[in-house]
This record gives sequence, C-alpha cells and structure tokens, in this order.
Amino acid sequence: SEIMSKHRLKIFGLALVCLLFTAVLLQTAGPRADADLRQPQSAEALEVQAITVVPRLAAFGQAKPSRVWAAVAQSDGLLVWISPKIESGELVEKDEALFHLAESGPENGQSGTVNIVKAPFKGKAAALELEIGQNVASGKTVLTVESLDQAVITIGLSGEKLAMLTTSNSDKPQTAAEIRESLSQAWVEVAPKGAEERLPARLSSRSVSVNPGTGLVEASLVVDNLSSPEDLHQVFISGPPRVGQVVIPRSAIHDGEVFVADQKQRLKRRPVIVKYTLDNYAVIGQGLAPGETLIIGDVSSLRPGGQLDLRLDREFYRTAQSVLGPAKSSRPAGNQDLSPWITVDELAG
Repeated sequence: SEIMSKHRLKIFGLALVCLLFTAVLLQTAGPRADADLRQPQSAEALEVQAITVVPRLAAFGQAKPSRVWAAVAQSDGLLVWISPKIESGELVEKDEALFHLAESGPENGQSGTVNIVKAPFKGKAAALELEIGQNVASGKTVLTVESLDQAVITIGLSGEKLAMLTTSNSDKPQTAAEIRESLSQAWVEVAPKGAEERLPARLSSRSVSVNPGTGLVEASLVVDNLSSPEDLHQVFISGPPRVGQVVIPRSAIHDGEVFVADQKQRLKRRPVIVKYTLDNYAVIGQGLAPGETLIIGDVSSLRPGGQLDLRLDREFYRTAQSVLGPAKSSRPAGNQDLSPWITVDELAG
C-alpha cells in the first residue's frame, strides 16, 4: 500500500543518514587518534644500568647459651651455704664457689664432710628453688650455670630467599649442604637487644637443616660475648657481592610488567622476572638489559605506542650503588647502617 511504501522510505532515509554520519566520524576520528599518538607525552625515565649488589637478609632468632652445666648432688646432704651472686643474678667466675653441701652421715646426721662446688666456667648461675638449711637428696640438681662466652642463635629462613646468597645459577639451594655452603660464604652479624654495636657471628658445624614439608631452613649461629644470651636478637646476613646486577625502582614494576621506550621513543610494555627485592629496589633476572630506557614515573595517563618526551633521572644509580653496593671502608658490607634488609615477613612471602 501507499502508507507502507512511505514508511519504508522513511526507514531507508534514516539508515542512510546514520551511515553517512558514521562515515564522517571515522574520517575525523582516525586522524585525531593518529595525532594523539604523535603528540609527545611527558614521562620520567631511567637508562637501565647494571651495578654491584650485596644481597642482604635479616631475621630474628632466639639465643641460647652454648653450654649449660648442672650441679648435681653426688650424695645426700644439707645445703649450708649458697653464693649471694646466685640470688642477685650476678655473673660468677670460673672456679668460684657456688654452694657448700654437708654430706649426711648415719641416721641422717652430718658426716663432717663439706663439699664445695665451684663453677666450671664463667657464666650466670641459677638456683632451682633451694634454700640454706634444706636437705638435698643424691642425684638432685642444685643449680645450673649458663656460659656467656658463647651463645647459639637459631634462625628460620626461606630456602628460596636464601638462593640470593649463592653464586650458582640454580633457582634455590636444594640440600642442607648447599645452603650451608651459601651461609659459610656470607658475613653474619648479630644486633644484641638494647645494644648499639653489632657482633660478628659464624655458622656452627652441622647446623643447617631443611624441613622437607615446608622448605623452611633452620640455621644455628655462634656468637661470642653476648651479654643477654636468652633474649630475641636480630641477625643480619650479607652475601658475596654480585657484579652486573640489573637494578630498577621497585615502583616501576606493575603486575610483573614494566614500561619501556623503544628506539623511536614510543611506549611499550615488557614482562620481567624479578630475582629479589631489597627495600625499594628490585633486582631483575630477565626482561631488561643495560642501556634500555625504563619509564619510572606515573604511567596511568600514558598511551601504549604513543610518542614520549623523556626526562632522564641521573641520580637513581648513584644512590642505589651507595646503598646496595659494598661498603667503601674496610669493614664488611653487613656493617652499613643505611643498607635495606629483607624482613622475616618478606622471606616468608
């Protein structure tokens, strides 16, 4: 009918107008998008460099005396004297008298023999709730003496994170022997609780074990002259210096990727593999090479493929080398007060 024909003409006309409008938009949008990509975008960047890095770990460990001696009564007797140093908590010297024990004679009398028990080494003595005038049965422990010349600190570390201390190319040490070798090459220090100075420590013999279920590595360290051997102390471990490590700001990594500028200074995305992190720094295993240009500023407004107007940061590596590299003095690298440390929480991650 005539009405239907007019209706169809209207629909055809509207469709034609839409097509013409879309064509105009496509013609104008294309050049504008190309122009946007050609318009330089300001970005802060870094020329990637390789520097020398000293890997460092930190952990807390419970200290215990390396030697504990128990004074055990060899016969029944009466406790007639106890050193006042035991009650006051003072240190006792080697061969200093600790207590006197009068041996019991027939029918619970005293035989007249008084045994003087002396400390076998310098340390801290503790009585086990005994008093003067108390009868002591044969075989009973009267007190203990804890050595202060050496203490043993046990720390727990992730085997995967300990891999940064080894020079091998394996992902992580697989055996206790390999981990022991890595730790034996490291410089270890203990920061005693409440003290300013750090004390050097060393790996005790046959002291490394690996939990086969969790992979947690337990290592025992020996430290000399620790004033409070039963406290919780912080332990710092520095590995041998690693030459030629690609280091970038940790903040430049976005979900496992970084942004780089190609030779035409256009923005590109790049996946990277991180070996490990030290505070605000990331050591890169794969994905970046020295000489490439890394975008380190805000990338939220940058368009992939867009032209870049770069502002190069020339101070980052000067600071990174002073913080991450070996100490400039003759002291071991672990003594650097400004050095960042991986914490126990990070090790477990």
